[in-house]
Amino acid sequence: MTKPKKESVFSKGGTDEEKKDRFKAGGLLAMGTLLAGGLFTVAWMAFTPTILGPELMGLFGPMMGWFWVLGNVIALGVPQTITAFVSLHADLDMEESRRFIGDGNRLVLLNGIAALGVTAVGGGAAFALGAMSLYTYAMAVTLVASACAGMLFWAMNSVLNGFQRIDLVSVGNFLFPIGQFIGSVALILAARAVWGPDSRWLVVAAVAGLGVGQLFGLVPAMLMVRRTGHASVGEIYDLRRRQGLFVKILKFGGLAAVSMVALAVVQNLAAPLVRIVGLYWMLFGDTREACLAQIGYFSTALIFGMATMLLVGVAIALMPAVSDAEGKGRHDLVQEYYTGALQQCFTVLAVFIMIFAVYGGRIIQLMNGPQFPAAVMHPLALLSVIGGGGVALLFVLVHLFIGLKKPAAAAAVMGLVFMGLIAGIGYSSFAFRTVHAAMWGFMVPPVLGAAGSLLLLRVRYNLLFPWWTLLEPACCACLAAVPVALFMPDGGVALWFAGVGAMVAVFGAGLALLERRRKKSPAAQAA
Repeated sequence: MTKPKKESVFSKGGTDEEKKDRFKAGGLLAMGTLLAGGLFTVAWMAFTPTILGPELMGLFGPMMGWFWVLGNVIALGVPQTITAFVSLHADLDMEESRRFIGDGNRLVLLNGIAALGVTAVGGGAAFALGAMSLYTYAMAVTLVASACAGMLFWAMNSVLNGFQRIDLVSVGNFLFPIGQFIGSVALILAARAVWGPDSRWLVVAAVAGLGVGQLFGLVPAMLMVRRTGHASVGEIYDLRRRQGLFVKILKFGGLAAVSMVALAVVQNLAAPLVRIVGLYWMLFGDTREACLAQIGYFSTALIFGMATMLLVGVAIALMPAVSDAEGKGRHDLVQEYYTGALQQCFTVLAVFIMIFAVYGGRIIQLMNGPQFPAAVMHPLALLSVIGGGGVALLFVLVHLFIGLKKPAAAAAVMGLVFMGLIAGIGYSSFAFRTVHAAMWGFMVPPVLGAAGSLLLLRVRYNLLFPWWTLLEPACCACLAAVPVALFMPDGGVALWFAGVGAMVAVFGAGLALLERRRKKSPAAQAA
């Protein structure tokens, strides 16, 4: 006689308490998985700038940005639509969920085939006519192919996310940074052996490494979808099984796509924009090489600042939970999810900003070598992590809007942030002619956009902003960072690690005390 299989917190979800527990556990697991896989991202962040150097990083940084932008253009908001409607119908109409799963993934596949075909044929014709170099053609095809792999991965993962099986989502999320590191190391070293250490072909290899990482995530995501028993990969990609939902998916996904493309542009536009204006008008140095080096500093700092995208884990858990609660008219549950998400977001952001405020420049120099000096990199790193935090919070809030079935609001917010980013980087670059000023232009618009989104959620959708979720981690971070910054001697790597450890310990102890006090308050006990 076999024992009945024990249900996990992710396979439950019938009662309100089970749903709340599933959301909390999902956010923590998703972030934990991204953090664990992030060890390989850290290794990739150390390897790639070091082996490419500032000049080639000035080329790769913009290509990495275009990778995410093109991916979201190809996807057309379909992964977010899959998650929203699968979670909406999962409890009451599983057959309708299956229809969205199939047609959504088929649509992404067809979009990818079309994009890659146009690029290969159009670029091939341009190359044959002498209007495009072999390097440019190879870069275009590699970039689009890598972006297509990424969107196939995220579309497949969106199925698992719709069922709120964050435990299964986390498998692919853990493996893709491992694949990205392995693929990048192998391809860049191979390109280096063939074309030499200063060749632009190393950048093509680095872009291909991004695609390898996405394939490493796609295969296990397919296996996890099969494990749910709700769909098979063969059926999902069978174009003969179309269910007639393409138009409906595109109508909702079109607005979601506007917000996701704008979000990807905001996240990734800074490096290409700084490169374009910096080189065309020679804003950051007297020679092309000097400008490229400064742009390389900027791009490298942005990579580190975007470590705050760990908050993707919160968005992964938040959108299907909110979609389910909103579909059932449960505003109280939506408020619970919103409060819990903000608590996780501000706690994580406070830790990143605290560490980078004290050790940002030294961390980058330690990982990437003396060609990225701490004195130059520190202000760039701090501004980048604050701006990256704004982008990460916007990522979470955009997914909240989509979960509320309000993709137009998300699109409007991101459109304003996009325009602000162009204006901010453009003005600061021309007015002050330094990459540090350009980083200010990157930082301000996302932070203002996140603040505006929080205000919109309060005024338009009656979601109360819990101030304690911001004030508690901010106060604890200040109490932890100031003594270390003022009194910890700068005596090498061992003392840096000791300083980081001391800050995290004080920060965690402070939050724990405040949490215990809040739970003992009359309001908490009454609730």
